[in-house]
Amino acid sequence: GVSYRVAESPNSLFLNCTAAAEIYPKSSFGWNNLGLSRWELGQTAVALENFNRAIEANQSNAEAWNNRSSALLNLGRYQEAIDSYRMVLSMMGTRGHPKVLAALEYNLGLALKQIGKPGESEQHFRRALQYDEFDVRVMEHLGVTLALLNRPQEAIAMWQHALRVNPKHFPAHYNLGLMFAQLGQMNQAADHMRRVLQLHPGHSEA
Repeated sequence: GVSYRVAESPNSLFLNCTAAAEIYPKSSFGWNNLGLSRWELGQTAVALENFNRAIEANQSNAEAWNNRSSALLNLGRYQEAIDSYRMVLSMMGTRGHPKVLAALEYNLGLALKQIGKPGESEQHFRRALQYDEFDVRVMEHLGVTLALLNRPQEAIAMWQHALRVNPKHFPAHYNLGLMFAQLGQMNQAADHMRRVLQLHPGHSEA
């Protein structure tokens, strides 16, 4: 089979994976790798078709299910992505690598937030942090979710925690600036917006 080697150029990888899929049309591994190569070329819709072919060849291919879920999320097909991520998580249980499980829970949380379900989104972001307690992206989005749930003090605490983990994570400063401004604490808001500009010069909204 053809392994997915990042060192290859996207076009070279695509040609190799296409050849493998043609030689082994029933290979779930081959179709999944072809989908990954399409993804690298920015062809998300076609990649999704390849991931579907991989799943048809092997319903238990958790990697193909995961890749399918990410493609659906990228295409804005949120409910389908949610169903797909839940399928992957049910297949993996708690046996997967913590980083992989954290990413799945994080992406599921993002999709749920997109369709207006912040309560469910919060649950999955918190599960993601149980698997990877230092992922500041999860903290950032969990803070946003808490703000959507009208829990500003919890949101502030989460973004401050993100900054303790990574003081250079400027989205946390930005969100803190917005929140403090909403609460009328303008000095603190200004401090965080200045920090945004220091870390990310030219930020259009700071």
